Amino acid sequence: MSAAHYPYLLDPTVYPDYGRRHVRVPTWETFGNATQMLTLRGFEQEDGKLVNVDRDLDDYTERFGLGRIVWPHFPTVFAENFRELVDEIKRRGLYLFDIWGHVPGSGMEGPWAHTVPPDGMVEYLEGELGDHFLGFDNGEQDGRYVGGYAQQQCPAASDRFRQYLNFQRHFQRMCDDLGNHMSTLVSLCFGHYFLKEGNHVLIGAETAQALPNSQVYYAFIRGAGKQHGIPWFGNASVFNRWGFKQYTEGQSEGYEFGPTKGTSLSLLKRLIYTHYLYNCVAVGFESGWFIEEEGERTLTPIGEIQAGAGRLMAENGQPGTMHAPVALMLDHFAGWAMPRHLYTEKVYQVWGAMPYDPGDYLTHGALSMLYPGYEDASYFRDERGFLSPTPYGDMSDCVLSDAPPWVLEQYGLLVLAGDVCREEGHSVPELADNLARFVDRGGHVVLTAANVAVSGGTVQLGPRTRFDAGTSVTFADGREAVEPRAFDLHGVESSDGFDVIARCGEAPAAIRVQRGAGTATLLLSPFGLNADPLVSGPIANEEETPLACPFVLLEHVRQILGDALSSQQLFSVGDGLSLITCRKGPGSYTLGVHNNDAAPHKLHIVSRCGEIADATEIELDRSEQGAVGQHPEQVLAERGISDTETIAGGDIRLFDVTVRETGVRVLPVSQPPERPRNRMITVPGIGDLKAAILAWPTFFQHFDGVQIDWMYLRVRDAAQLERERGWLERQDVRIVADFSPGLNFYPDLTLLDTLDFRYDESVAAIDDALDKMQTFGVRRAIISLHRKPENQCDEARADDRFLAGVQSLCRRASERGIELLLQHHPTKWHGNVADTLRFIEDVGADNLRFALNTAHVALGGEFGESAWPEFVASRMDASPLDIGALLVSALATDVLGQSYDTHAPVFGNELATDGLAEVVRDLAGRGVPIILDADYPDWAAAYRDVRAVWPTVVPDANDSGREGT
Repeated sequence: MSAAHYPYLLDPTVYPDYGRRHVRVPTWETFGNATQMLTLRGFEQEDGKLVNVDRDLDDYTERFGLGRIVWPHFPTVFAENFRELVDEIKRRGLYLFDIWGHVPGSGMEGPWAHTVPPDGMVEYLEGELGDHFLGFDNGEQDGRYVGGYAQQQCPAASDRFRQYLNFQRHFQRMCDDLGNHMSTLVSLCFGHYFLKEGNHVLIGAETAQALPNSQVYYAFIRGAGKQHGIPWFGNASVFNRWGFKQYTEGQSEGYEFGPTKGTSLSLLKRLIYTHYLYNCVAVGFESGWFIEEEGERTLTPIGEIQAGAGRLMAENGQPGTMHAPVALMLDHFAGWAMPRHLYTEKVYQVWGAMPYDPGDYLTHGALSMLYPGYEDASYFRDERGFLSPTPYGDMSDCVLSDAPPWVLEQYGLLVLAGDVCREEGHSVPELADNLARFVDRGGHVVLTAANVAVSGGTVQLGPRTRFDAGTSVTFADGREAVEPRAFDLHGVESSDGFDVIARCGEAPAAIRVQRGAGTATLLLSPFGLNADPLVSGPIANEEETPLACPFVLLEHVRQILGDALSSQQLFSVGDGLSLITCRKGPGSYTLGVHNNDAAPHKLHIVSRCGEIADATEIELDRSEQGAVGQHPEQVLAERGISDTETIAGGDIRLFDVTVRETGVRVLPVSQPPERPRNRMITVPGIGDLKAAILAWPTFFQHFDGVQIDWMYLRVRDAAQLERERGWLERQDVRIVADFSPGLNFYPDLTLLDTLDFRYDESVAAIDDALDKMQTFGVRRAIISLHRKPENQCDEARADDRFLAGVQSLCRRASERGIELLLQHHPTKWHGNVADTLRFIEDVGADNLRFALNTAHVALGGEFGESAWPEFVASRMDASPLDIGALLVSALATDVLGQSYDTHAPVFGNELATDGLAEVVRDLAGRGVPIILDADYPDWAAAYRDVRAVWPTVVPDANDSGREGT
């Protein structure tokens, strides 16, 4: 199987959500199509004014070449002359980035405070700097949430969706406080959830310090950035658990500082160059660039490394596109975090408040294969774990299960590295379709038995069987793996055809299914793990101590997954080393090789993509060599030297490699679908609308709006609606209010004044809801007529009073800027299509239009024998069919053939196969909103209707064309 390579840098402008997002996301063009440098974390202040501004800007951005992206502390914003600084940043063409220092609830004074921008500040900065304003800082707040807030839940949420809602609510408030123009400096791996909100322009992490492994950080960061169309930046800290590096000595806030303290120079250098090779739009260090003596600044070794990296990037330009053909997929609601980290003493937790389950241990196991020992980051003085060796290359991203199919097409191998079937409903049928498309187009999916539901019925599993420790697993190619621990395997009851690639005796242990141009590998272990925990009771989580793990990958699982990973490698460089590969063009590569051990390692570049024609080392600045603080404090070792066959301990080297390229499957540019427009769905009930939308993570891939029951407005006061409106407007959610459920004459709403007090009550209730529609930003409502009174109201009077009542309603709605859409219903007055259209014409209101309801057509027997296209065409011939909306649902029918207006899904109903999709396509082309109006039991049923109403054309495996309908 050829290694896949996606050769294109991130382009946020092609993402369907680019125009929907609350903030405009910068592009490579914003940064001059080059990686920029981050610098200048704060300005001096005296008596409320910034001082030495010109000197600082001159020194940092020009004289010493430390970068053009200014990264100031929050108090800078409150200086009297802050706007003069903004003018100077604009004049010099610099960038204002990630204004930092906010800590929620911590008082309003001091360096770490509950500090929020002054009124109008965000809008001012957007207006003055445009895309050179890179947001306020959501800095290390996911870690702060886990460490300080997640455990406070009372009662603690027992499911991951509610944990996600708690997390989302916390950060919605924080981003509201900070103006919703954000960059995020993650401190765990929750970046996907930040970027999904549409109010972040960049994502990155502060590596080293007491924080997690940089490679795992950026696997999540790149995955989030590619999934949501947000660029990423790199940063490295001078801190560790025991102090921080500064070229003076002393103590500050309990930390020792000095040249030998904190992060070693060798680690700082490895980090800045790996971030460059990760295609970060900006890279840099946290602090420590200068020594200042008698008013004169000179660069420290920290500053020399950053300045040297800046020179190299200016001279060499882009290193090429990082080779990252592997995606590890987790469930959207996983809330996964590293097994141990700074923010809690507890281990193996998700969302900071729930224990790992088997799917989470599978995630850890897969990451441990790619980055062995990553969980040791920050716990050892020798700096192990911050960067790990990469047996298969550093070439993986982490995506969540809501990743759209066109993003998945940027990968060659997709590993379901968690329990993506954990949440019943929303994900399974949709993800099954996405994975089928991925495989059909030549991709390789690896999954375990617990996720077999996303195979779309391709494989049916049998019961589990327990196998004892010591059982051998034999492979089709003759290899053998002895399992040292007991494990379970599922049987295979049926399949569309498969090859057994590993067996335990006669029982299959793994099978391979060919589909389209691609392959699916199914591991028959539920999660690829041992059956019984390896440890019980508390696990030691201490410095200088490895972390025990109760569940690890089975040996045969490691071999099969290792084979899949190896198939995507382009180069190897030797045992114990880490490798990043960037492709500049056919046969042209930049390789970054680093040794994260203290001892030297053999280095030998081997190409798996063609014969090497030339390999030339790219000279890096080596000013750190021999400097005080080059290596970790208290770690003595013989580092060796870097030469043609060896790379010294702690070193990083870059090579320009040319090969006579073969065996590389260059993936075509991904073609995203257009953003959904005029596609809506009814959200039933009066529960939290935001929560309902968040429950379907791919909602905005299918819809741009919702229809809500009028009672949603009625039961909420204006203040609550105003609170809810902010998030909905930032997501650009279109909303239609449906008054039809209440327009029943009795007991709720009447349009007739045949009983004065009842009519007055209804007018008051409707007007209250209309007023709240204005508050909520809703400008369109569905209405219906209803039955007439049984007595004292003949047809002529009913006609007259309905006309008067609707005309009055139209006037009141018009005063509020609201359009009404009248839908027909065969059990209500003027219930068929023709009568409803005539009634609308009689009303004569500019803000009243017709809503065609598919279920009501069928209920009234109007459909007859014709298909939908003929039915609509005949009505259009008979009268001007000015359709303001199409409401789509079906009827339920009992064994007697009697129909019921249950608003059933159309999937599996003749409506879905009798030309409805053609009508939808035609009406959508004329800008008519299409509203799925069924009462869906879950999001899975709604997704099936999406496919029925907007059938997706999946192109052939070799076709890179856009998905269409």
